[in-house]
Amino acid sequence: GLNHLETSVMLLSNNMHVLYLNESAQKFFSVGYSAKRMTILRQLVRNPNALMNLVERSNDRYASIVEREMSLDLVRQGKKIVQCVVSPTHEVIKDQLVFIVEIHDIDEYRKIKDSREVLRQSEIWDGISRELGHEIKNPLMGIKGACELLKRELNEKEGVDYLNLIF
Repeated sequence: GLNHLETSVMLLSNNMHVLYLNESAQKFFSVGYSAKRMTILRQLVRNPNALMNLVERSNDRYASIVEREMSLDLVRQGKKIVQCVVSPTHEVIKDQLVFIVEIHDIDEYRKIKDSREVLRQSEIWDGISRELGHEIKNPLMGIKGACELLKRELNEKEGVDYLNLIF
């Protein structure tokens, strides 16, 4: 189920214990399998106040809360810009409410978008250079053909050496 998603998914209790991290979340937070259960959020995020506020808002409204371009200062990876969705569940574990936290790494999406833009621009420049080469080659072929005709007519006359430079 959750392990096959590219989205980082965390199950978080309202007392900020991490109950579960899927494989994408483990990679996002740079933690191994052993840290994916019952970790305190502060072991993953230096200042989790913004994330804690989302959990509180989700709890108060009993609704999903979305925060776009949220800054998280990860303990092992530094600052990341993310989109975060916090949703309450009907689950209670050890008298604690459970929330699903989805984290989308916007920095990663931006890198992918930027690389796609570079690729697109490179393809445009390739097309322009092909067109320019074609436009330059066409008139030159006409000039070369005219020089060949001149060379036949001049035979051994004075201008043949100059025409040979073109070939």
